[in-house]
Amino acid sequence: MCSSDLAIRPHMPNESAETTMKNELPPAALMISHTVADWQTWKDQFDADEAGRKAGGMLGHRINRGVDDDKWISVYAAVGNMRAAEAFVEDPAMQAAMSDAGVTSKPELTWLSPVLESMVWSRPLPGVMISYTVADFNSWFTGYKIAGELQAVNGIMGHAASHVLGDPTQIVIYHQAASHETLRAYLANP
Repeated sequence: MCSSDLAIRPHMPNESAETTMKNELPPAALMISHTVADWQTWKDQFDADEAGRKAGGMLGHRINRGVDDDKWISVYAAVGNMRAAEAFVEDPAMQAAMSDAGVTSKPELTWLSPVLESMVWSRPLPGVMISYTVADFNSWFTGYKIAGELQAVNGIMGHAASHVLGDPTQIVIYHQAASHETLRAYLANP
């Protein structure tokens, strides 16, 4: 379970001001998870490097903090240029910047291939990230799309589905709701 901080909605390269992200997905995404010594110190450093992330192929991001451990941070970044993004995260200057920002654990990086997104980008909402393995991606994805109506009836306001880049059996989904209680109830009755 996580709380979402204000997000920067990804802006697709061929997107006009009138289009929405609902039907256009970034070519890739990166999920980075780690712990920090101090939330505000980390957030200030993160905010100061928006230009660096853009130069590094990032289109936008969503920051999440753990509910049970508010020093746990996960950043979902939409990626428009994979080579630039790989170079950005492997750059020794980035490693130093993360250390300076107070990152206290080894960052876990997961490269994703987004397959479906209907997120609420206009305001922070509680969310939950769920990772699991499926036997057959196509069968799972068909079922997931059918379950969209059940998600809405049960208070899920936004959602995204991705698989690990190069391994469609490894799924990562993200659900948003108005409250953590709604998410807990939804997870308790899948």
